[in-house]
Amino acid sequence: MLQRVGVSFRSPLSPSDVRQEVIAPLRAAVESSAAGIYSNYMHQADASPEARDAEHLIVFEVQDFKEGLRVLRVAAQGLPLAVAWQFHNLNPSQPLY
Repeated sequence: MLQRVGVSFRSPLSPSDVRQEVIAPLRAAVESSAAGIYSNYMHQADASPEARDAEHLIVFEVQDFKEGLRVLRVAAQGLPLAVAWQFHNLNPSQPLY
């Protein structure tokens, strides 16, 4: 059974930029290591004009939660973005890490 790992961050990047600059390299890392697959991408922009950053959530489905999380953390740290990465266990029946 595949486990779901979420990667979230706040950034002014557009959804198309996120797909190119974040999703593509993370997806390549997960798929090349055979740890899992890319699943979904969502973003939420704040409606207020003074808010510049949108929240982005990328979901991956991985074979082994700890291995998938490790692959994603290493790949995210190698990206040239100055964002605070957050990683989420999206399997509510599983204990928090």
